[in-house]
Amino acid sequence: MFRTDKFEKIYDVIIIFLTVTSIVLVILDYANILQLSSPPYIYIDNSILLLFTVDFFSRLALAKSKNEFLKNNL
Repeated sequence: MFRTDKFEKIYDVIIIFLTVTSIVLVILDYANILQLSSPPYIYIDNSILLLFTVDFFSRLALAKSKNEFLKNNL
């Protein structure tokens, strides 16, 4: 896959946004401000989890060295 600097920056911003969103949802759940197990929060959280899972396994599949990838990304 051909990666440009612009693509990498956009990718990084999206991943950071999703990470922060996920962390904020967990904090708000622990603070009893919202219930993560009820809609729409469960759909948001599960969607983020699905995107992270697809991202991880697609990068693993494309990695030249699976062992190195796992060492550096777990």
